[in-house]
Amino acid sequence: MTKTLVSTPVGDEGRRQVTEYHCHTDASRTILRGRMSGCLSVGALTDTGNCRETNEDSYSVVPDRGLLIVSDGMGGHNAGDVASRLVVEALPEMMKSVSTALEAADNSTRMDIIRDLLLTLSREIWEQSRGRPGIAGMGATVVLAWFVETRVLIAHMGDSRAYLYRDTALKLLTEDHSIIWLLLQAGEITPEEAVDHPSRGQISRYVGMKDKVYPDVQAFELVPGDRILLCTDGLTDELDDAAIAAVIEDCTDVQKICDSLVAEAKKRGARDNVTVVLGEWQSYLDEALELEVVSDSTEG
Repeated sequence: MTKTLVSTPVGDEGRRQVTEYHCHTDASRTILRGRMSGCLSVGALTDTGNCRETNEDSYSVVPDRGLLIVSDGMGGHNAGDVASRLVVEALPEMMKSVSTALEAADNSTRMDIIRDLLLTLSREIWEQSRGRPGIAGMGATVVLAWFVETRVLIAHMGDSRAYLYRDTALKLLTEDHSIIWLLLQAGEITPEEAVDHPSRGQISRYVGMKDKVYPDVQAFELVPGDRILLCTDGLTDELDDAAIAAVIEDCTDVQKICDSLVAEAKKRGARDNVTVVLGEWQSYLDEALELEVVSDSTEG
């Protein structure tokens, strides 16, 4: 069992965003312009579960750069633990190597850069494993959250998931890249049939594929108090969204939430490895730049 708990400011002067705060009266409005900074509290836990002998899940937390990553070495593939470890170790270094471009870029360009990095990583893992006994055909899922300025960027390949918990509501942000998900979306099977379906565990997109397959990437504005949950299917195979939301709602400490989610999965069987990473984002105005009073009245 591996556990992580950190709380740290994220970003530097170049990544702080100028934000306007408006205060209205009957005759005028006050505009305070200032720089927004963020503080990210992170909890994380990975566990082998009740049935597996080894843990093929991996995670990486780089809180000062606002980066969280979860990866699941795919069941049935050789050296899944090697593949997931490569993903969580290589991605932070790859992002660091292009950090200047990432921080200078607009949101759309950042999404393109992350998409290309994951495609490059997938190709490199496939090349490394090709024809090598013991690791040929290795692959892994990936889901990452990158907190930058007042936004978060989410990217994923496979069936490891990202959730947003905001205002007591849990929202699934990702769509599983799996045969089961496709069958469910097409209405060919029911959720009840999916539990024991023969295609369960078959992934349609993953890191290490021979084919050129891109990840899904999205980004959105954060609200203070937002929590981003990343997890492997070892959690979601045992807990549905309502059960996950109930655990998050019941506690304010991010590490205790992670501990409780894994404990609940193990209580329900934990047939697979279980990994959860939870980041809570808070913002604060750390530098007031300008105060302006604007009259809303007009003279006739």
